[in-house]
Amino acid sequence: MTGRLFIHETNKGRTGKMSLPIVCNLNALTPKDRERHGEVTEQLRTLVRERREEVNGFSFRIATDASAIMTVSEFITRERLCCPFLDFSLKVISENGEVWLSMTGKERVKEFLIAELNMKEAR
Repeated sequence: MTGRLFIHETNKGRTGKMSLPIVCNLNALTPKDRERHGEVTEQLRTLVRERREEVNGFSFRIATDASAIMTVSEFITRERLCCPFLDFSLKVISENGEVWLSMTGKERVKEFLIAELNMKEAR
């Protein structure tokens, strides 16, 4: 995301196995990929039409054009490498309906997203 680290102690996740800590792996992307990811992240911010707070993260309603969906896909492709503790869901409703990106995860992921996405509070 922005290159900051957010650390949470490793604990047992949903499967009962030890889960990954909430730590961005800044080395997961090459410098060129990090630069492109920053550009895509900024593009994604302009595509958000609505934000919904979820129990364990946030969902974002995104613009519905094809280029917006491709931008979201590109964002997920890189973000999952540097933030492997995040769960992503992209929902595209039939008949040119709404497009939703959900970013969720275990305990404290919501706090991480608020900090990383510079969200002051849920709206």
